Amino acid sequence: MTNEEYANARNRLIPMAEAHANREEGKRPQQWEGPHRFAKRWNLCFLSEMDRLARKEGLVPHEKLF
Repeated sequence: MTNEEYANARNRLIPMAEAHANREEGKRPQQWEGPHRFAKRWNLCFLSEMDRLARKEGLVPHEKLF
């Protein structure tokens, strides 16, 4: 797989990961939290889902369990 193919395959996962993060963390900060805390939570959720989806699609190897 070329870098361009990998990038295109990863990019196709973005809408699913974004929808997941919006469902789990919301689209805006709660009244009690600032935007930086919200951004950190949302980004962690989004990136974790991107990695999960990439493993599921076979784009990256599954982590070995020891």
